Amino acid sequence: MVENIIQWVIDHLNELDLSPAHKLELACMYTIPQWVAPAIRTLILSPLSIISKDDTHRLGLWVYSIIAKAHEVMDTERRTLAAVPPGLSLGPSTSCNATQHSQCRDAWAKFWWQKVARQLLHPVSPLALSGVVEYVATQAHPISLNMECKEEIIGQAVDSGALDAEDQIIGGAVEAVQQYFVTL
Repeated sequence: MVENIIQWVIDHLNELDLSPAHKLELACMYTIPQWVAPAIRTLILSPLSIISKDDTHRLGLWVYSIIAKAHEVMDTERRTLAAVPPGLSLGPSTSCNATQHSQCRDAWAKFWWQKVARQLLHPVSPLALSGVVEYVATQAHPISLNMECKEEIIGQAVDSGALDAEDQIIGGAVEAVQQYFVTL
């Protein structure tokens, strides 16, 4: 009976337009674990400048610092990936030769800088690392880039784990906040 009432309250609170920081505060106060990860994800993926004074107060210094540090690490990961196009060290694919492959690398580097890096470095809404493969797939294929070489380059980027960094960073922040909440 009590569990039904608690779930009813949580369901109705979800209908309110609460900020992620407010949800995180309520999650801590009333033990609503299902709100922690989504609130932290939203806070980390949003510019820190949009967190209001009230929300900063709700979060507290410790939680705000976890979010700010995760945000900074994520920005560093995006800038690093933007600056260093993946796959430039790969050899030619089976359908490409050494002469062609230098053109493939040049075309990939140019495509990366003109398309992908710009999106990763966008000042307001940067491309999520997890969205890089989908973004590349939606863009026109560079003329001088062998399709098989492109697939191998993308495969290397995926296999490297660099595109999963956001989830790892957010997961670490969620874990840190949950551990902190346990101490309260």
